[in-house]
Amino acid sequence: MMTSGGGGNGTAEVDGVGDLKVATGSDGKVGSGAYMVNWNGETIPVEKAYKGLEAGMAQKVWEHTMSAFEVIEKGGVFTD
Repeated sequence: MMTSGGGGNGTAEVDGVGDLKVATGSDGKVGSGAYMVNWNGETIPVEKAYKGLEAGMAQKVWEHTMSAFEVIEKGGVFTD
Protein backbone atom coordinates (compact mmCIF):
# COMPACT_ATOMS: atom_id res chain seq x y z
CA MET A 1 0.00 0.00 0.00
CA MET A 2 1.33 3.46 -0.84
CA THR A 3 1.65 6.22 1.68
CA SER A 4 0.22 9.64 0.97
CA GLY A 5 2.47 12.30 -0.45
CA GLY A 6 4.69 10.13 -2.57
CA GLY A 7 8.39 10.57 -2.83
CA GLY A 8 8.53 13.50 -5.26
CA ASN A 9 10.70 13.11 -8.36
CA GLY A 10 8.50 10.42 -9.92
CA THR A 11 8.58 7.96 -7.02
CA ALA A 12 6.18 6.91 -4.26
CA GLU A 13 6.91 5.40 -0.86
CA VAL A 14 5.60 1.90 -0.19
CA ASP A 15 4.41 0.85 3.30
CA GLY A 16 6.30 -1.99 4.93
CA VAL A 17 9.33 -1.95 2.64
CA GLY A 18 11.59 0.49 4.48
CA ASP A 19 13.00 3.26 2.33
CA LEU A 20 12.21 1.51 -0.97
CA LYS A 21 10.46 3.75 -3.48
CA VAL A 22 8.47 2.57 -6.49
CA ALA A 23 8.80 4.67 -9.63
CA THR A 24 5.84 6.27 -11.37
CA GLY A 25 5.44 4.90 -14.87
CA SER A 26 5.12 6.85 -18.09
CA ASP A 27 1.33 6.51 -17.83
CA GLY A 28 1.34 8.30 -14.45
CA LYS A 29 0.60 5.13 -12.43
CA VAL A 30 2.99 4.04 -9.69
CA GLY A 31 4.69 0.75 -10.51
CA SER A 32 3.14 0.38 -13.97
CA GLY A 33 6.31 -1.03 -15.51
CA ALA A 34 7.21 1.52 -18.20
CA TYR A 35 9.44 4.25 -16.84
CA MET A 36 11.00 7.45 -18.16
CA VAL A 37 14.53 7.99 -16.90
CA ASN A 38 17.26 10.55 -17.49
CA TRP A 39 20.88 9.89 -18.46
CA ASN A 40 21.82 8.56 -15.01
CA GLY A 41 18.79 6.37 -14.38
CA GLU A 42 16.76 8.71 -12.19
CA THR A 43 13.05 8.76 -12.94
CA ILE A 44 11.58 11.80 -14.66
CA PRO A 45 8.17 12.99 -13.44
CA VAL A 46 5.56 12.57 -16.17
CA GLU A 47 4.53 16.23 -16.00
CA LYS A 48 8.12 17.36 -16.59
CA ALA A 49 8.72 14.90 -19.42
CA TYR A 50 5.71 16.04 -21.42
CA LYS A 51 6.04 19.74 -20.59
CA GLY A 52 6.87 21.79 -23.66
CA LEU A 53 5.64 19.30 -26.23
CA GLU A 54 3.90 21.32 -28.86
CA ALA A 55 0.54 20.67 -30.39
CA GLY A 56 1.13 19.25 -33.84
CA MET A 57 4.23 17.28 -32.84
CA ALA A 58 2.82 14.07 -34.31
CA GLN A 59 2.41 15.80 -37.68
CA LYS A 60 6.01 17.07 -37.56
CA VAL A 61 7.32 13.58 -36.80
CA TRP A 62 5.22 12.11 -39.63
CA GLU A 63 6.50 14.67 -42.15
CA HIS A 64 10.11 14.14 -41.07
CA THR A 65 9.74 10.36 -41.36
CA MET A 66 8.10 10.57 -44.78
CA SER A 67 10.84 12.88 -46.09
CA ALA A 68 13.41 10.30 -44.96
CA PHE A 69 11.57 7.57 -46.85
CA GLU A 70 11.39 9.71 -50.00
CA VAL A 71 15.15 10.27 -49.99
CA ILE A 72 15.85 6.59 -49.33
CA GLU A 73 13.42 5.45 -52.09
CA LYS A 74 15.41 7.54 -54.58
CA GLY A 75 18.61 5.79 -53.51
CA GLY A 76 19.87 8.70 -51.43
CA VAL A 77 21.20 8.82 -47.90
CA PHE A 78 19.00 10.66 -45.44
CA THR A 79 21.11 13.09 -43.41
CA ASP A 80 18.61 15.53 -41.86
